[in-house]
Amino acid sequence: MRKNVIRMLVVLAMIFMLSAVTTAEAAPVSSGISLCSARKRKPERVYISKTSITLKVGQSYRLKAWTSYSKRVKGSWSSNRKNIAPVDSSGLVTAKNPGVAWITVFIHGKSRKCKVTVKR
Repeated sequence: MRKNVIRMLVVLAMIFMLSAVTTAEAAPVSSGISLCSARKRKPERVYISKTSITLKVGQSYRLKAWTSYSKRVKGSWSSNRKNIAPVDSSGLVTAKNPGVAWITVFIHGKSRKCKVTVKR
């Protein structure tokens, strides 16, 4: 008799857990995200502090990037002309030689660009 009661409790607990998981997966939150969604949300849009800047040789400027979900996001920075205006991992652009370079930030597969013009 005692074994039957334990078995029945185990079966009921399993049914309860399965129904709770399926309900949580199907129940949307007001923001439209499932309760069981453990993945990071991808940004709807990436923003950059400036879309174009002009620097003199030797000057530096720190670009900032954020997403529509968070202002605290790390992006991957790159320059198409490192000899003119290289950029470090924190978005600091340094003017090296006269010319034009494009600085790009990538966050979760999305990107934004800034045109950097370097003058003497």
